[in-house]
Amino acid sequence: GNGGAAMMAAGGGTGTFMQVAALLGTSCGTGMCHQGGAHHDLRNSTGLYARLVSAMPVGTNVMAACKAKTLIVPKDPATSVISQVIKASAMGCTNARMPDNCGTAARPCLTPAQIAMIDGWIMAGAPM
Repeated sequence: GNGGAAMMAAGGGTGTFMQVAALLGTSCGTGMCHQGGAHHDLRNSTGLYARLVSAMPVGTNVMAACKAKTLIVPKDPATSVISQVIKASAMGCTNARMPDNCGTAARPCLTPAQIAMIDGWIMAGAPM
């Protein structure tokens, strides 16, 4: 989307929670993906911030090793599961880069600008 481009033009590369929530809602919390139940709920809906920041993944299909990790660790993208899985598969959490099987026309991976926006928000302390 152009949210990332507009944000980058505004300077810095640090996204806001609203931008991160919108991106996760359109790229992750759709279809049969992260809508709760089998996989962690990443829909852009009430409670998303609490489901992300300092929270552990939940869902019937979440790998056991991943349930002990944290989705967003404020100021630490390297240990934030969300940051890890949008760049590559993360051992113990996912066997594929997210969005799942991205890299096709039907399901593009997040762009470097979108990834920088999420990491910038995390580095800024993941403010609400």
